[in-house]
Amino acid sequence: MGMTFTTLNLYGADRSTILSMLLPSDQLREQNSPWLTVVPSHDTEDGNPERLTKAAKKLTKGNDAAALLFYYFDDDMFCCTLYQNGKKSAFCENSQSWAKLGKALGERLKDDSVSKAFRFASKCSDMEEQIRLLEETLGTELNALQEDEPRTAARDDTTLKSIKAREAMLKKRPNRFMLTELAPEACPEKLQSVQTDFRKLFSLPGGTNRTVWRTANGGKVVLLQRYLPTLQEKNEGLPEKRFGLLCIDRDGTERWHFQPDIARLQIPEYVYTSQQGVITLLASGYNGTEKADSYIWQIDGETGKILYTRSYPCTDNVHHMIYSEALHT
Repeated sequence: MGMTFTTLNLYGADRSTILSMLLPSDQLREQNSPWLTVVPSHDTEDGNPERLTKAAKKLTKGNDAAALLFYYFDDDMFCCTLYQNGKKSAFCENSQSWAKLGKALGERLKDDSVSKAFRFASKCSDMEEQIRLLEETLGTELNALQEDEPRTAARDDTTLKSIKAREAMLKKRPNRFMLTELAPEACPEKLQSVQTDFRKLFSLPGGTNRTVWRTANGGKVVLLQRYLPTLQEKNEGLPEKRFGLLCIDRDGTERWHFQPDIARLQIPEYVYTSQQGVITLLASGYNGTEKADSYIWQIDGETGKILYTRSYPCTDNVHHMIYSEALHT
């Protein structure tokens, strides 16, 4: 698990009112005036996002204060939510466009440079650079932990200039990579057979994903991923792609396929292929809210023969199935 934490930055809020809403374990940092930063303890992290969201709404209701809630999750993503007039006025995740949030903050701070800088958030090379850009643009610390010393985040455009320079360099860089299509007979012999396989795969039913077994004669068994079209896609004639297995020879000729009837509620998955070529598939009938029957299949990767099958009625309340093999020493 990566790092997860929450901070709340307040602009124009009353300090004494803020203090009255904090827990004894919270810190209130004031080094980046006019921003005030609430840094909660990790010991309360499970409840911090919900608690600070309620505080942001109360502290901005009936006045012109603004609250920016920063939530950083598992070193994988972060998001910012702006609260004004007691409600959420803008929201953005790190992978989205920051134009709307930048516009709202720029209007509140009466500074057009905020919205212009936020447009470059999607051009950043990683989350660390994104956070630096946001902190320098706003002049406050978002990435803050109690065990770290308070930081003075002076308003600056150093990161913004670096991003702009990189974008300019990329636009001016000549394209040195040229792709030239080769005729099939010009490809090496080993690649020709692979090329033939993949041409065939694109026209096969179901979405092919990965090879799960190589047959004795050089063929392959590929997994067919299920795809359930939306109602609009159905109306446009897009067919459902069924889950299962497909065995093809080196020249793309189909040898066998296995595609069981699976209800929409069931969640199918490929589990494992043993050294002997036995392929195990599962279909869980529990999707979090509704239940259906659950199934296990084991297929011979050479012949496609069903070696083992078992079903569990939905009344058995099977939530999870785990595959295991005996270890022979």
